[in-house]
Amino acid sequence: MISYEDIEQARRTLGLPLEACLSDIKTAYKQRLKETHPDKRPRSESAEAEAETEGLIRAYETIMTYVAQYPYSFDHEQYKKVRRRDPTWAVVRFWREMQEP
Repeated sequence: MISYEDIEQARRTLGLPLEACLSDIKTAYKQRLKETHPDKRPRSESAEAEAETEGLIRAYETIMTYVAQYPYSFDHEQYKKVRRRDPTWAVVRFWREMQEP
């Protein structure tokens, strides 16, 4: 199971704001991937770029896995109440829950 720390670290890695929606997540991932891609850097920095790219891919996969699994962490009645067409509500709700004292 994905922990809050994993999601928070993935959010920081991708540079996402707390109220990111699904399109924001995808856009940030693509932008950061373009910036860190090994082909865009000199050969001397290619090892660092590969490590950064792998970290970005893991962060994106972590967030998207959480988005896919989050609705199923509720029982059936709760899920019917909170489901939406856009699965981003899971991420937004998660980040709101993290901010609560």
